[in-house]
Amino acid sequence: MCGITGVYSLSMTAQAREAAVSAMNAAQTHRGPDGSHWASVGAVTLGHNHLKIMDLSEDSNQPYLFEQLSMVFNGEVYNYLELRRELQQLGYFFETSSDTEVILKSYHCWGEASVARFVGMWALAIWDDRKNQLFCSRDRFGIKPFVYQKQPDGTFSFASEIKALKKSPGFAKKLNVDQANLGLGLGWVGCGTDTYYLGIESLAPAHNLVLDRGGLRIVPYWTLDPHSKRQQSPLELQREFAALFNQSLEIHLRSQVEVGACLSGGIDSSAIVSSICGDHPDRILKVFHIYYSDYVDERPFAQHVLHKYPNTEAHYYSPDANDLSDYFAGASAAADSPVNGSSFVSHYALMDLVKKTGLRVLIDGQGADEYLGGYLHSFYPHFVDQLRSGQWGALRKTFNGHRSKQGFGLTESLMVAAKSALVLGGTQKIHQVKGRQVLGHVLPDRSDSISLSLAPYSSNYLDTFLYNLMATTSLPTILHHNDRNSMAFGIESRVPFLDHRLVEFAFATPNESKISLQGETKSILRQSMRGIIPDEIMQRYDKKGFVTPGEIAWLKGPLRDLLHTSFDQLDWLDSKKIARLMRDYHSGDMRQAKLVWKLCSLNYWLKNDF
Repeated sequence: MCGITGVYSLSMTAQAREAAVSAMNAAQTHRGPDGSHWASVGAVTLGHNHLKIMDLSEDSNQPYLFEQLSMVFNGEVYNYLELRRELQQLGYFFETSSDTEVILKSYHCWGEASVARFVGMWALAIWDDRKNQLFCSRDRFGIKPFVYQKQPDGTFSFASEIKALKKSPGFAKKLNVDQANLGLGLGWVGCGTDTYYLGIESLAPAHNLVLDRGGLRIVPYWTLDPHSKRQQSPLELQREFAALFNQSLEIHLRSQVEVGACLSGGIDSSAIVSSICGDHPDRILKVFHIYYSDYVDERPFAQHVLHKYPNTEAHYYSPDANDLSDYFAGASAAADSPVNGSSFVSHYALMDLVKKTGLRVLIDGQGADEYLGGYLHSFYPHFVDQLRSGQWGALRKTFNGHRSKQGFGLTESLMVAAKSALVLGGTQKIHQVKGRQVLGHVLPDRSDSISLSLAPYSSNYLDTFLYNLMATTSLPTILHHNDRNSMAFGIESRVPFLDHRLVEFAFATPNESKISLQGETKSILRQSMRGIIPDEIMQRYDKKGFVTPGEIAWLKGPLRDLLHTSFDQLDWLDSKKIARLMRDYHSGDMRQAKLVWKLCSLNYWLKNDF
């Protein structure tokens, strides 16, 4: 895990490029506190901030060179040992124990197609002097960041974080108002490749970028296949899922430094911790948990895992109110965007706890909710699929199971039915309507406030819904803050649920593998973890997420200064509507508390971090 930078220019001298890359590296030193290096070759200067994880020697310092290739790389390719053996059989020799050398020699051997062989998370740039071209790539789900800008004279700059690009040649700061509106309306960090800065784009996940004298081209190298479906029994599917999950966990544990894990008390992190501790009884695993005793306290659930697996060392943290202002400021500075949800501040505080233990690698549970139907609104498209296919008995049974597990009465049940009907209009329409309703509270005219283009993945409504959670509506924002918060403290966050083989398998299973006839979410995970995860967690159906008291208790308490300030930075919004919104909030109307939080966050970010 590191930070990468680079400048490609046919007009700049090597000295000018190196001065720019040096400044860019300095802006993201937190990503790699173990060293900052750069090198020029051809028309490019590549830079690197080093966080030592896989090879603790100086032999793997970057830019890494092999023959006529130079590379900077951020992330981990977990199957590097298998690739190394394959390359050795083809005649390659290795001088280090790192995945860095394996990646560059994989490119030397297989070219641009090499990235399709990688299992892991990465953002990389390779200067190929044989072709006079720059080859860049980003992992399949965008776990690792890659942002770039291209100037009118052809100068191309890239970095891990926008704060580094601000030091690049020709940078001009200009707010992307459309993205700011999207953040206010829906809470997303970006849609597609857009960022909060006009002129700065994010390389799309699962894409390569190639730049040479002929110009710039961006091409996909991987996508999910909506037509790939498994014809196996439920038991066979559960066994294969469990095998893939355990395989992913094992390679995610590869490291030359200690590895710890988050433990929230939910099923995803509990599956990770329980599996690691059960498979490695002689290993003491540090686990980390954040809680709010006067709000939502998940410690009792986490402790069920700790009692079942005593080979754990638990670290708990309840942030002090006096520290929350600093945590909010830190999360805002780290994000290169407004912090559109208070849970991301809580996550930043948790990373502070991890840092204080000296740990450098942390395993987390992000991703499972998105492709296994973990969110309660996953039921809506599933009900539509059952309705469209005439599965009346299954629909009735699943609906009643959902009602029972959530404790829904008549009113809540009718609401579920109504929201399911809305899905027939399409996920894109739902988000547009929701965004416009929210923005109607602050925009002079909300008619053109939200413009979206979500992928029509499949004729299966649940598959399409989950695909868009992965690609657009949920996961990209979660991964954005997960990376920025962890790297702000020099911590590598690993997400084993996002092994692409596991995701491909899950999308090839029927709806009932995600949502059972009994109304269970993430059914295949629950069934494959029976006897491993404590029963008290297996029987939880109250999806909490990363709950914090932020939108109300924090804004009315330790973060009250965010409310009592001028909102003149938001000059494209309706100041009278904002004033009315704030009056309602102060008078106790909490219906738009999340919008108030997002407004305050955007306003603070524009004043302090933009």
